[in-house]
Amino acid sequence: MKLLTLEQTPNRFGGTVFRTNPLGPIVWLILVGMLTTAWVVAWRQGGLPLWALIPIEVLMTLFLLMAFKMVVRSFTSTNWLMVFAPEQVLLKFRSYLNAHMSPGDLQTISLALDEIRSIRKTRRKETTIGMRNRKTLSFYTFLDVAFNNPVPPQIVDAIAAERRAKHVRKTWYGSTSGKFGDYPVSVLDPNTLRITFNSIRPSIKHALQWFRWQGIEEAPLNKESVDFTRGLADKARTDEKILHLASSGKTIDAVGLARRACNMSLTEAKKFVDELIR
Repeated sequence: MKLLTLEQTPNRFGGTVFRTNPLGPIVWLILVGMLTTAWVVAWRQGGLPLWALIPIEVLMTLFLLMAFKMVVRSFTSTNWLMVFAPEQVLLKFRSYLNAHMSPGDLQTISLALDEIRSIRKTRRKETTIGMRNRKTLSFYTFLDVAFNNPVPPQIVDAIAAERRAKHVRKTWYGSTSGKFGDYPVSVLDPNTLRITFNSIRPSIKHALQWFRWQGIEEAPLNKESVDFTRGLADKARTDEKILHLASSGKTIDAVGLARRACNMSLTEAKKFVDELIR
């Protein structure tokens, strides 16, 4: 395994390239745009007071700008997750949404095929607390890649550093964070990397088939179900669940679980989550 910067990674690939499907960001942009328009129409028809419209429209405008950025970046050359090249696999653990960050950062892993022991498809269901304290279900598809030897410490550290990395953007109204909390690659255990395959094209079926053609063993389908709404008496397991949410980019859910499970204030919960992912 080798770590590469984006500058060291080839610009043109000679194999199958797996990318985020731009259809998802486009649909989100359309939905946010329709919702924003609906609020304006409701105000013009007198169904919404001006004092309520202004904060809602400010928030919806921010969501609209975010959705527009997602659409634009889905069509850039940095929108790729994995590449099947001759005798190797390239894996980019920096999300395409964060392409504005430095290309000189370590963000690509080069894998030799003989390093891979097996692959496995995982379906995961997560239950979290959403708005108005209602349970929210999320479904994920992962490609788990197991190796003959443990994942090198430098790669584990680089993936962890990606979650801690910050991109400060200066604007006329001050400095803000310009980073998306999207992390497509994680370390599942000492010998396994987990790749998020939601909205990726070609599909995970194509990836599994390619690995089989290379003579790599495919483990049976793995199904996981995790409920983050249940309180746990075991503090270590609670911390583990909070860490999983935070490291997956779900900081709000992690803070909410910390408040419920540990009876913390909002400030204490935020500080606790920040310390966990350092």
